[in-house]
Amino acid sequence: MPMAQVGDVRIAYDTFGDPSAPAVLLIMGLGSQMLAWRGGFCREIARQGFFVIRYDNRDIGLSSRVTHRPAQTVATLARRRLGQRVDPPYKLRDMADDAVGLLDELGVARAHLVGASMGGMIAQLCAIHHPHRVLSLTSMMSTTGDPDLPKPDWRVRYSLLRSMPAVPETQIERLVSIRRLVGSKHFFYEDDIRAYFARVVARSADRTGVPRQALAVLCAGSRRRALSQLRVPTLVLHGTDDILLPPAHGVRTANTVPGAKLQLIPKLGHDLPRPMWGDLASRIVDHVGA
Repeated sequence: MPMAQVGDVRIAYDTFGDPSAPAVLLIMGLGSQMLAWRGGFCREIARQGFFVIRYDNRDIGLSSRVTHRPAQTVATLARRRLGQRVDPPYKLRDMADDAVGLLDELGVARAHLVGASMGGMIAQLCAIHHPHRVLSLTSMMSTTGDPDLPKPDWRVRYSLLRSMPAVPETQIERLVSIRRLVGSKHFFYEDDIRAYFARVVARSADRTGVPRQALAVLCAGSRRRALSQLRVPTLVLHGTDDILLPPAHGVRTANTVPGAKLQLIPKLGHDLPRPMWGDLASRIVDHVGA
């Protein structure tokens, strides 16, 4: 697996297609390895004339762990509710700088950014702070971070905040149960999903960085004012069945970024199910190709 040194962080990455073609950087969400951008999905975009890059965010997969700053998510949430200052181990802005640093290491001057969930937040911050590096932005199942937007219901919050078991078989079961809860109900094919999570856990079962990623999200605040000043061609994709970040989050994002296009996708939850790969890839290619 190729590795790139970005500051103090080593980033694991993978590529598809011709390096001389326009680059599409895929940025994944909270606690998800780059494998969540499934190979068939990546190849479909590359096949249409793009150089596709996927990578593990810091603190997940094969990338570096930020072990010097442990995180206690529940305790930190309680302090925030009491109005106390919270200093996360790192910020989403740092993760956005990781993405740009990876482009530097690969010699890519500008790229189309596609971010899912937390990855969408990171992609937004890349566009805000590094607009000269961004050809276009696709924000998928993501949010502006406004505090007045609908929250996930208690089942989702409880499921995501529970500590993850260390035993691989039990970890696979937990990940499948989370996908069953937040994913697309119409496209829940358990055998495929279980096999996918078995690959994920075999590649890396270390999820100690997930609470740190979660704190980066929880402490990020609203990006609405900065997004309202973007001048980057933007596509917002959001599933109508998303219960983790309900569709209002995507609608707010599209209404905030000048000229953004909103596409609400029926039956799609908070995932990238195999039957939707072709449709989602086509929407992205139509946007970046324009």
